[in-house]
Amino acid sequence: MGRVIAQEKTMVNKDNANISKKDEKALSLDLSKVEFEKSGKVAELVKKDIDEEMNSRKKKAKIFLGINLALFLLSVILLAGLYYFINRPHDNPLLKLKTTDKETSLNVAEANKNLVERKIDGVMVPIGEDNNFLLAVMIDNHADARPHAGIAKANLVFEAEVEGGMTRIMGVFSSGENIKEIGPVRSARPYFVDWARELSALYAHVGGSPDALVKIQRDKVLDINEFFNGKYFWRDTVKKAPHNVYTSSENLEKYLSDKSADRNRIIPWLFKDDAKESERATSSVVRVTYKLAQDKIEWKYERTSNYYLRYVDGAEYRDKSGEAVLAKNLVIMEASAMELDDKLRLEMDTIGTGKAQICMEGKCALGSWGKNSPAERTRFFYDNGQEVGFDRGMTWIQVVRPGIVYSSE
Repeated sequence: MGRVIAQEKTMVNKDNANISKKDEKALSLDLSKVEFEKSGKVAELVKKDIDEEMNSRKKKAKIFLGINLALFLLSVILLAGLYYFINRPHDNPLLKLKTTDKETSLNVAEANKNLVERKIDGVMVPIGEDNNFLLAVMIDNHADARPHAGIAKANLVFEAEVEGGMTRIMGVFSSGENIKEIGPVRSARPYFVDWARELSALYAHVGGSPDALVKIQRDKVLDINEFFNGKYFWRDTVKKAPHNVYTSSENLEKYLSDKSADRNRIIPWLFKDDAKESERATSSVVRVTYKLAQDKIEWKYERTSNYYLRYVDGAEYRDKSGEAVLAKNLVIMEASAMELDDKLRLEMDTIGTGKAQICMEGKCALGSWGKNSPAERTRFFYDNGQEVGFDRGMTWIQVVRPGIVYSSE
């Protein structure tokens, strides 16, 4: 009995031992399973973290790539724009420095292709208008005759004394300019006849001194005298005679047409383009003081426009239309003169040589004038013998006798 019990205990213990081993094995398996599951979750978390990190890096890489691509495209655009800018001749300042003079010359040449110098004043005009018939009109300069009509449109002017110390003006106009009123027209004087003759101009006047009328006939000067050709003139009803006779470019051209006058023949002076503004004087004043107070003349230079503005007896001078009287060139021409008769009419030297002062661009230089024969053109020279080249535009010649005070500053 005891042995049986002992055997049974032994068997139970074995069974318990076997059960314990199974439990341990099962427990071990369970623990392994737990650990595996934990490891899987950890791995999953790690993988998730890695994926998120990779996605984050990919996004950053895309952003970085996008920024670099944008910068690259911007650089390409900027370089293309810079290349275009550099290769545009009219927009490239550096290229302009090298080509401005050449381009200007080409542009001027292109613009002037169909233009030529007008012989009387050098102004560029269309071909065929460079040698239009010249109209030389004797203009009254008495105080009661002012303001003058049309004088601001003259291409050339001679101003000189007549009897009594007064001055008279000969305005020279190129035909075809449509000047509606010129005057007042006054009588001829012999030295003005000489200056009209050298221009082959139509000389318009109202009578004249005996010497002047003889010279016109003897030298066969083309003229129009109001005494015998009244239909080409009119008398102003407001002004008193003899300061009230007027004409027009249209009337004088009609006379030329009626006379079938040939084209005038003129030997031109030398002309040049204006100096650059930086090369001109900043300001200057030229003064000519004739004997009468009414004939105190000043010319004030204006640098920007490159013109001299005329002043008479201290006041800015404008013609009848209100237009300022401006000159591009001034010449003070000294000429000897003597009184001819009891009316104090003058004989003035127009042939030979004499002193002159030439003013343009605000600067004056000493020189001389010369003329060898009545029909020859009066020409002007610097002291070194070089002939004067005038700026294109109106020239006003102030003729003075010895003793007439003039100055420039």
